[in-house]
Amino acid sequence: MGPKSVYPCGNCKRNCGTNFIYCKQCRLWFHSGCQGLKKEELQVLGNLTFEYLCISCINGHAHMCLPGVCSFANWEGVFNRLNEYSADLTLLKKRIIMEKILLRNVDLMINDKANSVSHYDNVRHTVDDFALNLLNRVGANTGKSLTPVVTTGDGNCLFNAVSVAINGDESMATMLRVMTAIEIVSFCA
Repeated sequence: MGPKSVYPCGNCKRNCGTNFIYCKQCRLWFHSGCQGLKKEELQVLGNLTFEYLCISCINGHAHMCLPGVCSFANWEGVFNRLNEYSADLTLLKKRIIMEKILLRNVDLMINDKANSVSHYDNVRHTVDDFALNLLNRVGANTGKSLTPVVTTGDGNCLFNAVSVAINGDESMATMLRVMTAIEIVSFCA
């Protein structure tokens, strides 16, 4: 029998009839509306060769997310999925189309309490003495209260530093890497 009589929607539990999609990770069927997918997005996803991940799986939750409500994304998972296709630009562009659809409901939350651009916190941050001396030597710190802080030197220093600057810690670094990669590939010739 077809999905209409056998497969309940992973969100609303009603049987899936038309406009439904299958999540490869949790192996559940979903109404497109229960996933917040517009008809055009469902068509685009149907034309891609990649398997769909539902809102809960993309966000690392056990079926707790509703369309437009998720505030978390598994950015490392997104990065790994994009990295699988990095050798083939055509496939990578198609994967990015899917990731943009999957990430459309993710709220990009910034820790507004941190404001580390203007507030150095000696408990959370360690001063980068080399950078501070360099700033002072070239006169870039004259009349300013700039405090360079140490970030993880793992090849992602720029993203770690920007994350510290806007969020007070490095927790946004992978999200910034993913969003940068998506923008670069989306607009390359």
